[in-house]
Amino acid sequence: MKQYLLFLVILIFLILPVNAARVNLIEGENYYTDGRNITVLGIDNKRDKVLVCINNERAILSKERQKTVNDVSLLVKTVSDEKIRIDIKVYCEDCECNENCLNTECIKAGENVEEEIEKEILGEIELLESFETNEEIIENPGLSAANITLALIILVLFTAGLYYLIKR
Repeated sequence: MKQYLLFLVILIFLILPVNAARVNLIEGENYYTDGRNITVLGIDNKRDKVLVCINNERAILSKERQKTVNDVSLLVKTVSDEKIRIDIKVYCEDCECNENCLNTECIKAGENVEEEIEKEILGEIELLESFETNEEIIENPGLSAANITLALIILVLFTAGLYYLIKR
């Protein structure tokens, strides 16, 4: 039984191989890992936004909002005038680098960072305005204290049962 549990735990950790790092990058700097080249094209400190390119695919990141681009999960932790601190998780184990790794298409496009971020903000505003309707909004009450307590009791009972099975 113990071997089964150990095998199950190892299997869970092997199911989703992830390469993770927290790095500081300055504008124009690259970070390469697992066939993914992340380039910081621009930093907008006023709006806490960053323009990045991952293997020729551009994305605008907001502080503390996770975004996935090209099998890379990005979460900007801090933004300053000179640099950003970013969490990078690559969900691709044996990815190979090809001509997209150079990020040449992103660099050629070279739009002004502020203009590109402004376009995204205007697009978000238009999207929000298009969703404004007269439909009734149903609020989600979330988890109640009773639900959380019930979940904890079930977890304790499950753990106790598992412990009992192992000790037998």
